[in-house]
Amino acid sequence: MFESICAQAILEVVLLRHPDGRSRGCAFVHVTTANAAVTLISKLDGTSLPGFPALSLSVKIARKEGLLPSAATMSVRADGGDRRKLFVGMLPFAFGEAEIESIFSPFGKITDIKLFLNPATGQSKGAAFVKFDTNENAHNALLAMNGQVPMQNELWKPLRITVAR
Repeated sequence: MFESICAQAILEVVLLRHPDGRSRGCAFVHVTTANAAVTLISKLDGTSLPGFPALSLSVKIARKEGLLPSAATMSVRADGGDRRKLFVGMLPFAFGEAEIESIFSPFGKITDIKLFLNPATGQSKGAAFVKFDTNENAHNALLAMNGQVPMQNELWKPLRITVAR
C-alpha cells in the first residue's frame, strides 16, 4: 500500500503486534524526508483500508521524543481543505508580528498574522494565527517548527503548532 505511493522514500515499515502475533492495527512507516511523509499522509489519511471498506486509515506524523509535542497536532487530512492557516501557541510574550514573520518567512510567503493580545495591557498572549500563501508552505513550516524553541539562550517552552480549524 505505502510502496505504491512513494516506494523510493520508504526506509522501514514496522507492524505493531500483540505478543500472540495478532495485529494491533497500526504501523510505523519510516521515510527519508518530511516531504515524503506529507505525501503519504495526504494520499492515505481518511482512505479505506483495502478489503475493509468500513474502516478508514488515520495517518499522522509519529511523535518523536523531544521534537513533537503530540502526534495528534500533526494530523494532515486529505480532504482538500484550506490548510494555509496555522495556530501557533507557546510564543514568547515578547514576540510581535515582526518576530513571528522572521521565524516563519523562510518557509514561504506569509499573507496574514493575527497575534492574540490582552485587551487591557496590549501585551501578547503567546499565541497567533499565521497564514501562508500555499498549503505546502504551511505544512513545511508546521513540520519544521512544531516543537522548536524560538528563542535561543532563553528558557522557553517549545512551540505548539496545529492547522487552524
